[in-house]
Amino acid sequence: MIKRATLNDLDRAMEIIEDARLFLKESGSTQWNESGYPFKSTLEEDIRLGRLYALWLRGDIAAIGVIAGLEEVYPKIQGKWITNDDNYLTIHRLAVAKEYRGLGLAKRFMGYVEDFAIDNNKTSIRIDTHEVNEIVNHIAKKLNYKYCGIVDYTFEPHGKRLAYERIIRK
Repeated sequence: MIKRATLNDLDRAMEIIEDARLFLKESGSTQWNESGYPFKSTLEEDIRLGRLYALWLRGDIAAIGVIAGLEEVYPKIQGKWITNDDNYLTIHRLAVAKEYRGLGLAKRFMGYVEDFAIDNNKTSIRIDTHEVNEIVNHIAKKLNYKYCGIVDYTFEPHGKRLAYERIIRK
């Protein structure tokens, strides 16, 4: 089951972020490691805005992710988006708890976002990730997201990210 996270879920969400941070570091990625981002306050804001979702498995939060709207850095892409409108959803901060890795939960979450996009008449879904985040890059390609270019999050060291988009409706 996937549902909006609440403040009661915040500590578990941060545990999952810390698991992901360590996993990224061990895989050679600087994403989320040098700046400490995402912060607890980031997830609190995501919850307050109703955009942090939790994937529940066996009575536990097994994965989290943000389903957001417009992303402020996306218009400045070094490349070209497939669509030219603002009718898209963005996936951010997708992370799976270490004890649930390998079960396809990131893919399941992204499938949920696709259904969410269809239900909300969105044209596409966008996602970005660090170039060495092999898992998200692999999943994006496997789910037919098209590589569109590079976006730059200047607030994070090494903030350049590979950007993908998938058309949901034409």
